[in-house]
Amino acid sequence: MHRRAIPLILAGITASTFLGGCNREVTDDSVTRVSVSEVHRRLDRVGRGIELLDARDRASYERSHIPGARHVTLPDIDPTRPTPSLEGRGTLIVYGEHPGSATALAIAKRLWRTMDRVEFMEQGFSAWVDRGLPTTGTDSR
Repeated sequence: MHRRAIPLILAGITASTFLGGCNREVTDDSVTRVSVSEVHRRLDRVGRGIELLDARDRASYERSHIPGARHVTLPDIDPTRPTPSLEGRGTLIVYGEHPGSATALAIAKRLWRTMDRVEFMEQGFSAWVDRGLPTTGTDSR
């Protein structure tokens, strides 16, 4: 190998590391799971610094969702770079309808690849409703 090639190789590795974002390998265990009680407590205590992401279908979201949550789908999230509309929003907490929602977990994993502070509300929206916590939307209480 030529001595001149080494700095070029190192420069390429460095550039790809910084330009490629975090892009971490991810498994089901990579994403931090939080309970409904923990999310509610943190919303009451902190309020800001938490962005709730509702991964259910659009109709379910419009009927009822956690106040302040925004609707998100898997195609909305680029697996290779941070999502600009979510950057700087604090901790992202993704939830689906039921415990262990595969779609919600997939969105959380995709976000975790490129962004910091992503969590998964594992019990889902149904547990939020079962606890009598506030909702908003066309069918909210």
